[in-house]
Amino acid sequence: MRGRNKVIKLIMVTLGAGLLLSFCLTAGTAVIAIALVLIALGLLMQN
Repeated sequence: MRGRNKVIKLIMVTLGAGLLLSFCLTAGTAVIAIALVLIALGLLMQN
């Protein structure tokens, strides 16, 4: 019973870490996309 709780805890921690990592990656790509759009707009405005 005690070992089972340890496994559940490990799974929860792994899922939490995975969600955090995927969120960071999606947020990172969104930020990069926004930055690229802003740079492109800035270059177009200069021309």
